[in-house]
Amino acid sequence: MASFTATTTPKDTFHEEGRRISFLMEDATTIYKGDLVRINADGYAVSREDAAVGDMFAGMACETVVNAGAVGAKSILVDTEGVFQVFKATAAITDIGSHAVCSTGGTADPQTVTCAAAAYTAVGIPGNTDAVVVGTVVGRVLDPLTKVADATRLWVKLLSLQQIKLS
Repeated sequence: MASFTATTTPKDTFHEEGRRISFLMEDATTIYKGDLVRINADGYAVSREDAAVGDMFAGMACETVVNAGAVGAKSILVDTEGVFQVFKATAAITDIGSHAVCSTGGTADPQTVTCAAAAYTAVGIPGNTDAVVVGTVVGRVLDPLTKVADATRLWVKLLSLQQIKLS
């Protein structure tokens, strides 16, 4: 068993809550505020549309950033935790508890998801599909005045910085 030297002096430790993290961006990339951001195999932020198999979901972009320069020339601030509104073609009460999944491309709205009731597992290797789980559906969005559930909006609790694949 390894032995460790006892700490004999206080040390300053740096702390961030981790709710908002800045990520370096891939070259020739534009990420819009509210976009679902993924981290590519090289460790750089890309928009959902530019993502590839094996990327990790990072979170929701807090700002719009255009990186017309080299890899890592710009960074983007990303919300990695919280509950966010996303769009689904037809939101249903039965979506609650399922995974919200985004794929590359396929729709004009960068916050649009599908829901999957299938078992998904976190893995340490690239996934076998371009679909990435972005979180768990925790509710439907209600109209603040009528309290009627919106037909196309869901609340999703983010599940970020993990590679997910269909098990």
